[in-house]
Amino acid sequence: MPRVRKTPFESIRNSLNPALQRDVLERLREQFQNKTEDPETIGWLKTGLEFPSYDDLAFSYHGNVFSIKIYECNSKGESELEAEEIARLQDYARENNLIPCGYPVDAQSHEPLEEGWNLLSLLDGSPVDPIAVPPVPQATLSNWERQSIHTMLAAQWLVQNRRGEIQNLCTIPGAVPQFFFQDGAGNRCWALIQETDSPPDIKALLKDYPALKDADGYLGVVKLSSSGDAELLRVNMNKVAAEFNGLKRIYLAPTSSLLSSEDEQELLGQEPPELPADEPEEEVSGKGCLLFLIGSLAALLGACSIVHV
Repeated sequence: MPRVRKTPFESIRNSLNPALQRDVLERLREQFQNKTEDPETIGWLKTGLEFPSYDDLAFSYHGNVFSIKIYECNSKGESELEAEEIARLQDYARENNLIPCGYPVDAQSHEPLEEGWNLLSLLDGSPVDPIAVPPVPQATLSNWERQSIHTMLAAQWLVQNRRGEIQNLCTIPGAVPQFFFQDGAGNRCWALIQETDSPPDIKALLKDYPALKDADGYLGVVKLSSSGDAELLRVNMNKVAAEFNGLKRIYLAPTSSLLSSEDEQELLGQEPPELPADEPEEEVSGKGCLLFLIGSLAALLGACSIVHV
């Protein structure tokens, strides 16, 4: 197990450098390229920064999903991870059938502390070799994996159709909302992504989550199905079909700029307004980061049959 500091310093969760995350991602990809004959069977489930989040990277291999927390260690070998943080990740892993791993780096150089995989089990501290972990061919998709697919599909649709810019995204099951974004009219918006067609009770939702009152709300429905299999298995993602019909407006904030142009009832059920066509390139800060974030499910979504209706 990582050596926990007696006096914890600020968690890396809120301050992880995207460059460090990408460096670790490339190092792990190289390991797969060098040590397996079928590197294409790996599915990268998370490669972009999210907040809040229990981990920093996640990938699937032969029915196992590895949840990776990148953390710094000082010259004494002490980790910045707190005991409570490790416990939360362990609980999260158990709930979603994940293998929780730590990826320790030097606090100054950000170089990995060990050669090779540099992965340590956050259950007992033992080294983890993903290729040596026995396959689990009958493992079904966890709630987190399903939520990740739903959320990333919706985010991908939003960007590809120029309907907004993601401001914050979270794939933790039960999180509300799944992401915030700014639409083409400059309004702050939130999006709920779910599998059922039934819209939420807006009054109850706003009562439970008051922060949503001042932003326009949208609902997206993603339906997953598997051809030939009764269950959605991790190893059969190439047989998974995802149906998504876009984001539909279910709530208008009192301050929404859209209210000045049309009647509220007419505005409900519509998609977000498009971004201006002549938007200057320099004003789209974060778009590169966003595309990198959406790319976290590129291999997985590429294997799915995605139907927009």
